[in-house]
Amino acid sequence: SDKNAHTTQAKITSTEAEGVGLDADPESIDRIESNPKNRSKPRPTGIVVGIIKRNWKPYVGTIFPINTEGDQNLNGKENIEQSLYFIPTETKIPRIKIKTRQIDSLLSQIIVVAIDKWPSNSEYPLGHYVKKLGPIGDPNAEAEANLIQHDIPYYPFSDAIKASLPSLPWIITEQDLANRVDFRNINVVSIDPPGCTDIDDALSCTVLPNGNYSVGVHIADVSHFIKPDSLIDREAAIRSTTVYLADRRIDMVPKLLGENLCSLHGNVERFAFSCVWEMTRQAEIVHVQFCKSIIKSKAALSYEQAQNRMDDKNLNDDITVSIRNLHHLSKIFRQKRMENGALELASTEITFQKDENHNPIDIGNYTFRETNHLVEEFMLLANIWVAKKIYESFPAFAILRRHPTPSYDSFEQLRIATQHLNISLNTNSSKELSHSLSLIQKSTKFDPYINTLIRILTTRCMTQAIYFSSGTVANIPQDFIHYGLATPIYTHFTSPIRRYADLIVHRMLAASLGIESLPLNYDKHFIERVCVNINFRHRMAQNASRESTAFWTMVYLRRKGLNSGDDQKLNEQKLNLKGGKGKEEIGEEVGYVVRVKENGIVVMVPRYGVEGVVWKEGGWEGEGVKVLDRVKVELKWSEKMGVEALDMKCVGWLDKNVGGSTSSGSSGKEDSRKRKGAGEEKGKEAKEGRKAGARPKKRSKGADAMQTD
Repeated sequence: SDKNAHTTQAKITSTEAEGVGLDADPESIDRIESNPKNRSKPRPTGIVVGIIKRNWKPYVGTIFPINTEGDQNLNGKENIEQSLYFIPTETKIPRIKIKTRQIDSLLSQIIVVAIDKWPSNSEYPLGHYVKKLGPIGDPNAEAEANLIQHDIPYYPFSDAIKASLPSLPWIITEQDLANRVDFRNINVVSIDPPGCTDIDDALSCTVLPNGNYSVGVHIADVSHFIKPDSLIDREAAIRSTTVYLADRRIDMVPKLLGENLCSLHGNVERFAFSCVWEMTRQAEIVHVQFCKSIIKSKAALSYEQAQNRMDDKNLNDDITVSIRNLHHLSKIFRQKRMENGALELASTEITFQKDENHNPIDIGNYTFRETNHLVEEFMLLANIWVAKKIYESFPAFAILRRHPTPSYDSFEQLRIATQHLNISLNTNSSKELSHSLSLIQKSTKFDPYINTLIRILTTRCMTQAIYFSSGTVANIPQDFIHYGLATPIYTHFTSPIRRYADLIVHRMLAASLGIESLPLNYDKHFIERVCVNINFRHRMAQNASRESTAFWTMVYLRRKGLNSGDDQKLNEQKLNLKGGKGKEEIGEEVGYVVRVKENGIVVMVPRYGVEGVVWKEGGWEGEGVKVLDRVKVELKWSEKMGVEALDMKCVGWLDKNVGGSTSSGSSGKEDSRKRKGAGEEKGKEAKEGRKAGARPKKRSKGADAMQTD
């Protein structure tokens, strides 16, 4: 351990042993432990004997003066150095003690602070002020704070990188075409979110003379432009992924590549890496071909446009017919996957509709169409076949993606939660779990949202899928299995514009075909180091995306009138919102209990995709409250010391009457403990209804809703 490390006793709490439930948070645990009935319960404890490495980094948050609690008038004290408590947004980090002479200008601001040291005789670490991001609630300040908090590289691309990019106009030469298959004459079409500019993938389907289909998945050939160890390659490796926030996008590669030269726009010639299968009408694969290609997409459609074409019986042009044939095949592939145990999971994914001033005026759940499933199936198919190919060629270091099989015990609380609805949830295998979920979906005796909610809770019982180097796992092929997709091997090939893992997979596939050679440093240790960074960046990008979605949800709720009088007016000023405030009063909403604590229940409100805790003096024990119960809650906004939360108050039960009349309710804060703009849940890629000028999020086309793909 380092010489400055100090020894301290730490309490390590097992939340499951305490009965806290799924996804418990530290503050909730603290409140439960304050209950005298909990203090006698045994819990694991340990001693911190040394600190080997500190992972200190810049932190974002807000401040309040020590011993003033914000009550004293601090005007006129600008030149007096004062001690302050900095409250990080990241709840795992304690308060940080800093000194500054700029207190007046820092109050009600989001700031960045760095830790300098943590003396053994100090309750809190000591740090210093770095910079100010802007007022609490300001969208730009909140976005930057979100990116810093999640360690997202958001700085502009360097001049050196820009200088290394191809110059315009870009011209395709005969040498470029020498080793490519020419698919410019076939009907290639892309299907993406509306307004999508970084188009990674396109599809084709041609009827062969023997009656079979030639089906192609054509992926942007990013590796043609980004060579190993080039400046842009090093930068892409650091960033690892494009980050999609609700109002902006942080690109992995410069726009010249991501939105132009690599993007498979309609009616322009583009380089692609293609997977082409011959398959029967029953979706039986006869042959597969991998090749570098050149394509000219005949149409760049949105999911809705493709769906409308497919449904319009008066349309029988070549593009529409090919979409219908792809749909026919995709349904067979999907049915086979479900029969093999693939899981169709869910999330509280929401979309925003914004006005001309870019303020949110409506919020809704993302609409998933048949064309979404169509594209998804062929992206999965390509990923699986490419995984087989690169592992066959490079068994020691192929970059693959696995989803670990969850333990039986990880589903225990969910099994208990569903028992009171007489739902038998078999979790012995993904196949049996998939069958259980399908039976729930077919049942007519439940509220329709119960099916979605159970799938959301099922997802929370699992770990996320991760990238890994094939030569670093002990048990082959058991450790290759992708549980959620029910496939023995998997990788990511279909999104090289926005995922660095896919770019490496393209290089491996090209090397396996003898098109290009791999860099000499590509071995299992190098690939594993790359995977560690990619997994981290991917996880941080997801978290940042959720935080952004939560922030704009809160903006929407403020505008819809959850505040009252001067408080709402103040918040609108702080948010720099344009236009008048919303007048529609939203006070009560239907929610579902997703977790039961001894002194509180966690309620999900599907309308907004938010969760909150309804606390009750004396607790809910003995009142028969169960997970999945429907409850009506009153929502109210609250704020203290720059921390905002939704207050939730139970005003009545639906479908049941728990503990007699509860009309008076028992209020409690959402307990998000988030500074303005932070929040929950997995709206990974809300693609439609983006504000004008904002690029839509691209939903992962390799799985159902959640990041198990």
